[in-house]
Amino acid sequence: MSKFADQTEPPSPQLVALALSTASSSFEKLITGKTGQLGRALCDQFRAGHKITTTDRNELDIRDEKSVKEFITTVAPDVIINSAAYTAVDLAETDVDDCWAVNAQG
Repeated sequence: MSKFADQTEPPSPQLVALALSTASSSFEKLITGKTGQLGRALCDQFRAGHKITTTDRNELDIRDEKSVKEFITTVAPDVIINSAAYTAVDLAETDVDDCWAVNAQG
């Protein structure tokens, strides 16, 4: 059961960013999915005074485990926020494998 099961909505990106930013602005953060709705909101929250590295699907294919490991080793972030997602609902019905690879395994 999700820890958000008793809530009508999950926490907002701003609340998540605030919680993470209070930990330490010196932490190197990696945010995947920078061009998506959640990724953009998180990037906006972290821009001032934070060390962040951001990626989108053209820069890092989160379905490729080897590439992800190499990228993480190179960047060496303290915090990883995976906001990448397959959100094309209609296509997800026919592109089940890709949807699963991004949303469940990525």
